[in-house]
Amino acid sequence: MSYNVLADELAQSHQGELYRGTHPECLYWPRRWGMMRQEIADLAPDVVCLQASDGAWFGYEAAFAGLVAGEVDHWDEMSRDLYAMGYQGSYAQRSGGRSDGCATFW
Repeated sequence: MSYNVLADELAQSHQGELYRGTHPECLYWPRRWGMMRQEIADLAPDVVCLQASDGAWFGYEAAFAGLVAGEVDHWDEMSRDLYAMGYQGSYAQRSGGRSDGCATFW
């Protein structure tokens, strides 16, 4: 199973230009993750790939976005929830100073 989970930082920073017709509740991370988590649990795939996942922000990226380092970090939440379903996982930060990356679980 593969999803582009739309990193929270990307959803918020591009809301006015890319998601202007989208109700803000539909971009709310806990709601989106809850639906994805339920679908993963229902389908029980062997491999789960989650592109555009938020990872911990540190240093320049966090300061640039006005965030405290680690404030936007859904890896902890995703891994905790998927580990509870029996998955193991890994996260790779996107290059080029970007805030998102890819999470893979098996």
